[in-house]
Amino acid sequence: MLSESSGNLVYNLMIGAMTVDSGADYFNRLDSKAVITRGERPDTQLAALATSTGCLVLTGGVQPIPQVLSWAEDKSVPVLLTSQDTLSTVADVEQTFLQTRFWQSGKIDRLDRILKRELDFPSLALLD
Repeated sequence: MLSESSGNLVYNLMIGAMTVDSGADYFNRLDSKAVITRGERPDTQLAALATSTGCLVLTGGVQPIPQVLSWAEDKSVPVLLTSQDTLSTVADVEQTFLQTRFWQSGKIDRLDRILKRELDFPSLALLD
């Protein structure tokens, strides 16, 4: 399921795994993230969707339960399915991140907006 927000940039990658603590506590550590987790783990998927997740990648070729799809759609979070295992998927995504170039227009536009919003350029010019 891809949504209109599928073009949004993600800056972090998190892997959903079995933990003894709350998944929400784990996933709240980072914003603007893609979460990679096993398709048969709706508990982990829902915990990720309860935080600022930009993309959900489900491994193992397992279709998500309707509740996960509904919540993802409500939050405009794209859900990608892969038949690969989690480790292989993480390796592929990491390789893609390493090959990504800064000159991509989406990244340049985003950086321009952040700099204009966060930096006081006139004050910086006075430092000369």
